[in-house]
Formats: sequence, C-alpha cells, structure tokens
Amino acid sequence: MQQTLNKHYPTYYNNLRILYQMQKFTYRREFSLIKPKHLKGPDHSTRYLKAHNVQSIQYLLDRFKIMEGKQFNLYTSLAVYKNGIPNQTLNMKERKIQNAAWKQDHWKHIIEYDFFLDIDSGGDIKEAAKQTSNILQLLEETMTPYTLRFSGEGFHILVPETEFPKQLSYDPYGKETIYHKYRELCLFFKDNAAPLLDDSIYDSQRQIKLPYSIALYKDKERVCLPINNNNLEDFNEELMTPLKAFQTLPQEIVFNPLGSTHRLLKLSRVKW
Repeated sequence: MQQTLNKHYPTYYNNLRILYQMQKFTYRREFSLIKPKHLKGPDHSTRYLKAHNVQSIQYLLDRFKIMEGKQFNLYTSLAVYKNGIPNQTLNMKERKIQNAAWKQDHWKHIIEYDFFLDIDSGGDIKEAAKQTSNILQLLEETMTPYTLRFSGEGFHILVPETEFPKQLSYDPYGKETIYHKYRELCLFFKDNAAPLLDDSIYDSQRQIKLPYSIALYKDKERVCLPINNNNLEDFNEELMTPLKAFQTLPQEIVFNPLGSTHRLLKLSRVKW
C-alpha cells in the first residue's frame, strides 16, 4: 500500500480539479487532518484548521507533509461558521491555547448545521448499500432533498438544515437543540430502514470525511465521492480507488431539490 500512496498522493492532491472540489466543502467549515485508525505510534492529528480556498488546502497538505507520503484522513465539519475558523498560528503551544478557547465558544458562531446519516458497512458493503437504499426510499417517498456520498467504507446521506421548518439552538449544553432533533430522526430511520446507522454522532463538533479526499485503511484506499442513488443496487467499491475516481470526479447532486422535509417530519413524528 505504501508504494501506492507514494504514487497517488502527489498526483491526486496536486491536481487543481481535486482541490477545487474539496474547497467547496471546507469553506467556512473546520478542516482537520486525522491519523488513520490502523496506524501505530503517536497521534499526529490536527483539528481546527482553516482552509477557505484552494491555496489554503495546498499549503496545509504541504505543511503537514502529506505530499511526502505522511498519512492522514481529511475531514470537514458539519457546522458552517459565520466567518469560518479563526486564523491560527501553527505554533503548537499557542495553538493549544487558541483551540481551547474556540472549542468552548465555537457553537456561538455556527450559522448552519446539516442533518447527517452515517451507514458504516462493517465490512459488508452490499448490506450497507441495501440499508442505504431503504433510507433513500423513505426520502424519495416524502420528497425530502438530500445528497448521497460514498464515505470510504459506507455511505453518507445529508439533508441541508435550510430544508427544515425553522432554525433550532446550536448550544451543545442546551436541552432542546438541533442535535437532539437530528438524533430523533436518525432513530426513526434506524428502527424503520437501517439498523447499521450510527446514532451516537450528534454533537456540535461532528466531522465527516471530506468529499473527494482519499480515505486510508489498513489494506485499502478509497476516495470519498458523491454518488448517484441509482448506483447502489450494483455498487462497486473498486470504482472508488484513486486512479478510477480521478478519471470521473462526479459532481454532487441534490435529489428532490424542489421538495421539503414536511412529509418526513410528519412520518417520523418528530416535532420541529
């Protein structure tokens, strides 16, 4: 795998088409470099990075030696911040102080936080695809707008917060927050469509794999890509390798763009 990494990293992440697509999902969001779970040794993960344009991403990939083969999974936040992540020093001692302050008050700067469903394959991608299809059937029946992505080892479904009836509290210490409502919706889907759903992911600092980035695992690497809902029945994980993904680079599609979450909330009995 290391030989593959050394070959793909410079080619893949040096390409402006790739960086341009990634930048769409890092603008005014948190950008993080997370050590893959299978790697041994000290944790070299870094959070709270600002990557508001292509040049920022290029600089950080170079600064943290990804272009030299150092292994990271790239993440972005579900939260969108009014002015993005604050400018920060790369001096680690000073960053620790800045990050502590931001971690405490970050929620006060959130302006949008999308609904997110995570279907992890657990090694059975066909079952994950089947359960994802079950969720999509409910979304289609209720005409709910959503986007669909391959996560590297499963599937991500997102519904923009702007599609919900009103804005709820982002305060992570509150009792009636958007995170509570999102978890209620997740449990509805888990009980009625997809037992594989992770219902423990609803908090103010949740991150997800960055679309168009390479996800690294012990014995494989996959690109996190937007996919079409028609591709699930015969989903082929091998088409998500860096070389093949590099050739296609599909655009993210919003399904049911003229729909709303009204019917979904009624069906799930979640009071917004």
